[in-house]
Amino acid sequence: MEIRELEVQERFKTGKGIARKLRAGGRIPAICYRKGTAPIQLSLDPKRLEKLLHTTAGQNVLIQLQIQGAEIRKKTVILKDLQRHPLSGMLHVDFLEVLLDEAIVVEVPLRLVGEPLEALREGGLVQQLRRTIEVQCLPTRIPDQITVDVSALKLGDSIRVEEIRIDEDIRILTGPKEPVVVISAAAAEEEKAEAVAAEPGEEAAGAETTGEGSQGKES
Repeated sequence: MEIRELEVQERFKTGKGIARKLRAGGRIPAICYRKGTAPIQLSLDPKRLEKLLHTTAGQNVLIQLQIQGAEIRKKTVILKDLQRHPLSGMLHVDFLEVLLDEAIVVEVPLRLVGEPLEALREGGLVQQLRRTIEVQCLPTRIPDQITVDVSALKLGDSIRVEEIRIDEDIRILTGPKEPVVVISAAAAEEEKAEAVAAEPGEEAAGAETTGEGSQGKES
């Protein structure tokens, strides 16, 4: 995975008033953190970040922050949390610092490929029940997306997480019995989806994350 660069500015003043001034000047507040280290308060140009998020990697894009301050520092990060306003756009960004030789946990989009022609001729409907799955891998091995081939499915068939094929160095953490897609008859669409989703799934065991939840947000 390619690492994109983003220039940011270190800041030493925080608070709602400071955040409002930043936004009025075309910038937004941000924070970069990692467990066991002091967080770094930042400001950035949201338009530049928006461009990075429109790559194929989406919000899982690897970013090298060029931190401008008393000295220039570089941090490799992923986007951990993004606050948006429906009208004014980005409000605040949380970055999680990552190490390229240390596995992290992320959500990866699922994309259906192929057409189950036989099922469609019989009036079947393709229902995608999961849009993402959780995986653990090195930052440079994060897939842009994971494809699920539905072309061989027949009416009443389904695909579960355990049937997804992925590179051996990427570990799927989502429960293996979780349904991903089901082909149901049009008349029984809702009943079939609920029946598949209601079956017990297995919990992912021993998943260990490197990041923590969002912290230190400003309004």
